[in-house]
Amino acid sequence: MEKIKTTIESTNTGYCAYANQYPVYTTCKDLPELKANLLEAINLYFEEVGRIIEKSDIDFI
Repeated sequence: MEKIKTTIESTNTGYCAYANQYPVYTTCKDLPELKANLLEAINLYFEEVGRIIEKSDIDFI
């Protein structure tokens, strides 16, 4: 299965990240928490179809 491509950007208050192919995004003040929040948000998006996303399934750009 192809990895989910995401983009991380710096903001005035921390960082934001979004999944390039899906309507999933999050913001946070530090990178480790941002990545954890993005993984949780992606899993919430795929919850209805029963797909579980692991950290290794995400390509953080």
